[in-house]
Amino acid sequence: MKNLYLAVLLLLVSTFSYGIIGPITGGPDVCLHTIIHLSDTSAGGVWTSSNPGVATIGSATGDVTGLIVGTTTIVYTVGVSSTSKVIRVIGLPTIYNVTGGGSYCSGGTGVHIGLSGSATGVSYYLYRGTSVTGPVAGTGIPLDFGLMSIAGTYTVVGTSASTGCSISMADSAVVAIIPPLLPVAGITITPGDSVCIGTSCTYHATAINGGTSPIYQWIINGVAAGAGPTYTFVPANGDRVKVKLTSNAMCAAPTVVYDSLIMHVISRHAPIATLSATPNDTICQHFPVTVSVTPTYGGTAPTYKWLFNNSIVATTGTSYSCYPANGDSVTCIIHSNYNCLLVDSSISIPLKITALPPVFPTFYIDAYPGYNIKPGQILMLSAVITSAATNLSYQWYVNRVAIPTAIHDTFIYNHFDSTGIDSVSCVVTSEGLCTITTANWAMITVSDASVNQVNISDNILLYPNPNNGQFNLKGPMAYNHIQLEIADMLGQIIYRQNIDVNNSHLDQNFIMPDNLTNGIYRLILHTGDGKFATWPMGLRR
Repeated sequence: MKNLYLAVLLLLVSTFSYGIIGPITGGPDVCLHTIIHLSDTSAGGVWTSSNPGVATIGSATGDVTGLIVGTTTIVYTVGVSSTSKVIRVIGLPTIYNVTGGGSYCSGGTGVHIGLSGSATGVSYYLYRGTSVTGPVAGTGIPLDFGLMSIAGTYTVVGTSASTGCSISMADSAVVAIIPPLLPVAGITITPGDSVCIGTSCTYHATAINGGTSPIYQWIINGVAAGAGPTYTFVPANGDRVKVKLTSNAMCAAPTVVYDSLIMHVISRHAPIATLSATPNDTICQHFPVTVSVTPTYGGTAPTYKWLFNNSIVATTGTSYSCYPANGDSVTCIIHSNYNCLLVDSSISIPLKITALPPVFPTFYIDAYPGYNIKPGQILMLSAVITSAATNLSYQWYVNRVAIPTAIHDTFIYNHFDSTGIDSVSCVVTSEGLCTITTANWAMITVSDASVNQVNISDNILLYPNPNNGQFNLKGPMAYNHIQLEIADMLGQIIYRQNIDVNNSHLDQNFIMPDNLTNGIYRLILHTGDGKFATWPMGLRR
């Protein structure tokens, strides 16, 4: 009995408790493939769908997901009590494709974006990221959202006005902005912009940002001359060649550009070899000469052949050295690699060499008042030149000691040795083309007033003078025996002979040794009492 009482009590409590389950809130529609949330005031219950093929529900969450268009009953059960609600799954708007988009040039108005179709009762929204444009009402035909000028990716969402269900349309449209493209025209030339006169040149047009079908116009010296990517003609020097490029590249700015160049047309020339001589083309005999060549129109690597008196002597080098005789000539043949030649080789004007023989400055020393002087007497010595030598310099010596100030053709001196004989010499140098040095000497006797030199001009005659090695001495002579000496320019005695004088008269022929060379010598006559006579004598064989 007691147990029966408890069971009835529990049933009454349970019935009382479950009888307060509330109605289901939310719904009653759910868009296809979307989720709605159902709830109830009673907690702890379980959710179920009578037709889970149409819509499912989370048993504990109350989240309903529409799977197909149709209806289902959603039941919420708490214990033995339950409540239910009919949920309808609503279809979505028809999906169409997003159309349009693309690229446009900076500064342009943009590009159109549209939809391939539309449905009445549906509003369409255009999105760029989170930015939205619309709505645009569906008309049953394709839609145009207008020109879009902001770069980005555009999508479209359609929303049914009656159900509120939305869906994203298929695809997307991309808008891109292209910056301006600068076309650049160029010209290349075969063979180049520097050519020989009469050369045919082909001009090739080049383009950057020229597009798929660039148009070229050639203009020569301001006059239209041809069209196309190449043009060929024979230019003259200074011709201006211009190409006009019309670009069809998208966003080209400007669409027309130019390039031009000036032609350098070179006249043809024959190579020239110009010769010069070092030290000169006029030299002293037996001296060397170096002949050098200076090329004109020789190119980058000219070669040479040298001729000496019209015979080839060397095949390479820019110079030729020789020891020429008077009248010898040097000629050069040049072979050129200059790019605009009339002929590839030519011969130079012969360089004629003048080789002058040396002119010896022959001379004798004249003394005034004579070669026999008193102690302390002033003597003027002169170098008397007997040859054609020019540009002369002088140096006087007394007893082989140079007098620093005695550098002229005359020498005045009064410091001769008072006890005997002094030697006075002079060295004469020809400073012309051929530097030649010769010397001569004289003997000066210092004595008292009673000792005198034999008077040459009044007493003794030397003839001929100069001579070929044979000469005569003729004149009055108060001495029966005298001595004749011949000295060279250095004062060395090279010939000596004793002479007997008959009847106080000297008349004798002399023959000089064969080994004596041409030049100036000193003839000396010595008397028995210390007197002497001296004078220069020239030898010319």
